[in-house]
Amino acid sequence: VLERRQRALGEDHPDTVAAVSSLAGTLYSLGEHERARRMGEDVLERRRRVLGDNHPDTLVSIVNLAMSLAALKQKIPARRMAEHGFRGLRTALGNQHDLTQWARDRLNEIAASMGGIGRTKSSRRR
Repeated sequence: VLERRQRALGEDHPDTVAAVSSLAGTLYSLGEHERARRMGEDVLERRRRVLGDNHPDTLVSIVNLAMSLAALKQKIPARRMAEHGFRGLRTALGNQHDLTQWARDRLNEIAASMGGIGRTKSSRRR
């Protein structure tokens, strides 16, 4: 699927980037966290370039990359990225949107993995 989209649509087409993002998610689920991180960085770079920093797809990519970093024990940068993505989604879509709540949950997972209470100050605001 990815190769066909790259040939037909080009590297930076949103559908191609979505296929790369999906593959990164599969790699993450399989425990291939370093490969998922590299792909996640590529997805984030492309989405920033094509969609801009504040587009919901870009912000979701930030949170996804944060999860890969957390799995690689890079907890502090992971938490910062997850907070950034969560705040951006909250601003763009509101507190009650499914993507905002998803990002809040990922942020709380990262915070909990750091030995904290789990819920962060920024995620308690509603």
